[in-house]
Amino acid sequence: VHGEKAFKERMERIAAGFETSGDVLTYFEAEKLVEELEPLSIDDYADKKFFKQDEKLQKLNIQAHVNAMLRSDEFVKEAFVTFDKLVTLVHELVLAETWKANVLPLSRNDLDSLSSYRVYLCMYHEATVANILEVLLYHRDAVEATEAALIDLTDYAYRKIVWAHSAATRIRDRPKKPVTAEELLKKTRAQEHQEQAEDIEFGLAMMSLTIVRYITDQTKSIPVSTLHHLLVEKDILCALVPLLEERPWIRTNDKGEREKFENYKWIVVPRSDYATVPKLEAQVWLSIYNLFMDPECRKKYEITEFRKSNLLRLRKYMNELLIDQIPVLTPMLRALEELSIVNVNATPQITGFIVQQVPELRAKFSTGRDWKALAQRARELLRQDDQMQKEDFLRMAELYGSDVVSGLLEGFKCQKCKQDASKRCKRCKKVWYCSRECQVADWPQHKPNCVAVEEPKKDDGIRLVPREEKTTEVLREDKPKHDGRKLVTEVIEQPQPQVQQHVQPQEQPKAQQETQQQQITEPTHPEKEAEPPKTSKFDELD
Repeated sequence: VHGEKAFKERMERIAAGFETSGDVLTYFEAEKLVEELEPLSIDDYADKKFFKQDEKLQKLNIQAHVNAMLRSDEFVKEAFVTFDKLVTLVHELVLAETWKANVLPLSRNDLDSLSSYRVYLCMYHEATVANILEVLLYHRDAVEATEAALIDLTDYAYRKIVWAHSAATRIRDRPKKPVTAEELLKKTRAQEHQEQAEDIEFGLAMMSLTIVRYITDQTKSIPVSTLHHLLVEKDILCALVPLLEERPWIRTNDKGEREKFENYKWIVVPRSDYATVPKLEAQVWLSIYNLFMDPECRKKYEITEFRKSNLLRLRKYMNELLIDQIPVLTPMLRALEELSIVNVNATPQITGFIVQQVPELRAKFSTGRDWKALAQRARELLRQDDQMQKEDFLRMAELYGSDVVSGLLEGFKCQKCKQDASKRCKRCKKVWYCSRECQVADWPQHKPNCVAVEEPKKDDGIRLVPREEKTTEVLREDKPKHDGRKLVTEVIEQPQPQVQQHVQPQEQPKAQQETQQQQITEPTHPEKEAEPPKTSKFDELD
C-alpha cells in the first residue's frame, strides 16, 4: 500500500527506536488501533468500552493531523481505507449526535454529582470523530471508501449547517472579554455545560462545511443517490448561500478587533489581512462552485424562481478581490450572469415515480429507545469517585502530555526565534524551526541533543556501523539504511586478513588497529558514498 521504499524506511526507523520521537503513533500501532475499532450501540455509550474507543480515536486523530501537517506518509488514512473503518466513523458520529440530543438533556439536573471530565468527553467524542473525517476525506480514496455511509454523513452535515444559521448570531454576540477567576467561580455547572455544548456545536458546524466541500470535490466518484440527497432532498445550496451573508466565522471582540474562526479557535485578524478570504469562507465558495458548475449536478438541480433568486444573491460578493484569491469562480460568475436572463419555472416539475436511498442510522438509533432508562444508566456510569478521578488523570497525562499534542493545540514554535514553525529537524524530529537560517543558527546548541536522540542506548544491543568503516567484522541479519548506516544485530570477530594493498599492519601498533576498528565515523552523503573496502565483509540486503 505504501510503496516499498517508504515502507522500508519506516520499518528501519521503528527498529532503531527513532520513530517515537516525532510521532504519537507508529505505523503498526495505528494499524492495530484502527483494526480494533468497532461500531458501538447506544447502550454502550459512556461505559468503559466507549471511553476505551474514544481514547483510540483521539490518538488516531492527533497522528492523522501530524501526518497531514508534515505532508508525510499518511498511514492513518491508509489504515482506515484498508480495514474499511470509515463507515464505522460515520456510525460513531451519528451515534454521538443522537445520544447528546436525547440522553444528555435528561441528566443536566445532576451535573454537580457527575464527573465533569467524562461528561465533557461524551460531548466532545462527536467532535473527535468529525475531526478525523475532516482530515481523511481530503483524499479521493477515503471518500470512495465511505460510499456506503455517504448519505448519512451528508445528512448529518446538513443538520449542522442549519444549526449554524440559528446559533450564529447568539455565538457571535457572546461576551468576548477574558473570564476572571471570580467570574469563573460564580458560574454554575449548568452554565459551564451550556457554553461547552455551544462551542462544540459551533466547531462541528464549521467542520461540516469542510466535509461538504471535500465530498463535493468528488462529484464524479460519489453515488448518484448522494448527489440527489444533497441537491434535491436537502437543497444544500439554499443553506450555503445565506452563510456567505451571515459569515458566522467572523466576529468583533471587545477591543473592536476583527477575529476569525480558524484552526478551531478565534484568532485576531491584522488590518492588513481584512481583505483576505478566510479559509472557511473559501470552503463554502468551493462547495457552491462544485455543485453549481458540475454538469451532472446541473442536470439534477432544477432551477426554479426561488432557487434562481437564491443563487443570484452571490453576484454582489463576486468582485475582483474575491476572483483574484479564488480564480476558479470566474466561470461561475459568467454562469450566474447567464442565469439572470433565463426564464425558469416557478415551481419544480413533479415526477410520477421516484426511487431514492434515505439515511437510516439516525432512525436506527432513535427508534424504540427508553431514553429515561438510558439517562439513568449514564448517570450511574458518570458519577464521580476517587478511583474514577485517578483513571481520568492518568488518561489525560497519556493523551495530552506529549509535546506533539501541545504543538497541535497551540502551534509549533521555532526553537530559535519563537515564531510559528512548520518544519522540524529531520534527524531527531523533535525541534521545530521556521526556516533553514534559524536551524543553522541554532545548530551549535541543538547538535548535542540531536545526536543523543538519534543514537540508540548502548545497552539495547544495537550499534550503527557506516559503510565506509574499515572493519573486519562480519555483520549478520543487518538491514540497509538510506543514509549509509547499517543496523547490527550480531557481531562475530574474525582474524585479521593478510596484508592488502591499502592495509599496512606492520607499520601500526596493535592497540592503534583495535582503536580504528571500534571507531564509528559520520556517514557520508548517500549520493557521494564510497564503496566499502574489500577487507570489510558485509551481507548486503537489497
